[in-house]
Amino acid sequence: TTHRQLGPTELAKAGLSVNNVLTASRGVLQLAAAGQLSNAKAAEITAGALNMFSMEGERATEVADLLAAAANRTMGNVTDMADALRMSGSVASMAGLELDELVTAIGMMAQSGLRGSDAGTSIKQMLLSLQAPTEKAASLMRELGINVYDAQGAMLPMPDIIRQFSAQLG
Repeated sequence: TTHRQLGPTELAKAGLSVNNVLTASRGVLQLAAAGQLSNAKAAEITAGALNMFSMEGERATEVADLLAAAANRTMGNVTDMADALRMSGSVASMAGLELDELVTAIGMMAQSGLRGSDAGTSIKQMLLSLQAPTEKAASLMRELGINVYDAQGAMLPMPDIIRQFSAQLG
């Protein structure tokens, strides 16, 4: 139940340091309340997000706020947001996306009716395709003047990529 006591075990098992466990506890409790989740499940979700995006424990409240706000704005719930994050977070982080950018994309997918792990898998596949497009896709992107990387080779922010595709594909 959501009233189960939060033990540091769930956060520590996810690899958070003792200091991060202590600072993450407040955010975990907020996420549990917002999503009507057990404290252990909220700890698992929070620790996963913190680890995927190399964030410190004091940012746990930010994770909780992002997921709860996305669930409140869309047709998805906190569990949907967490499942999508679990499926796409590592690839998104490696692509250089920030957690808030990914959660926004997850929220947009939920609003379109694609939720949970299906949304996360779709985002993951899209990012992988952008990072290593087929020769045909790369050629078409070059023809259209679409570039998903900046001059330093880092992937552009999602809004910039979406703007390019929208402008070129109408």
